[in-house]
Amino acid sequence: MKHRLGHFSPSGPPKVSEFKSTLLDIANELLTGDMDAIKFLLSDKIAEGELETVDKATELFLTMERNGLLNEEFLDFLIELLYKTNRRDLAMRLEGYTRKVEKKTRAQSEYSRPTTPSPPTQRRDTMPIGWTPPFNLNTNIAQMSLSTERQRPVSADCSTSDLT
Repeated sequence: MKHRLGHFSPSGPPKVSEFKSTLLDIANELLTGDMDAIKFLLSDKIAEGELETVDKATELFLTMERNGLLNEEFLDFLIELLYKTNRRDLAMRLEGYTRKVEKKTRAQSEYSRPTTPSPPTQRRDTMPIGWTPPFNLNTNIAQMSLSTERQRPVSADCSTSDLT
């Protein structure tokens, strides 16, 4: 659906990805000296001609993305570059973003984990095939207790004279 100025699609206004927003925040805080140091460290990873045309941090991040050195799932290399250029503050911010994304991903995967039916288990109140109870299942409990009282065995310490 095309967006016209002042009109939004039914799903609401388009959203900027949190990844791009975080990179923009970091780009806005990088100084010219930081950029030069990062470009130097990237000189063996990206063609020199490609790095010479880069003037802004946002352009540098896009160049890193095009060369497979940066993406939403792989921020470790940029974090390493920030540490090596003494921008620990920005590296730590990016690490915080990474932890937040990992936590959110873990929570979503746990929430959306497909439920598989558990293997059938034998119920505790069922008996194995071929087993027959020692009494009629239709007998009520009162009848069972009376019949067991009548069949009580004679204890060994009783004498035969007690029975008469």
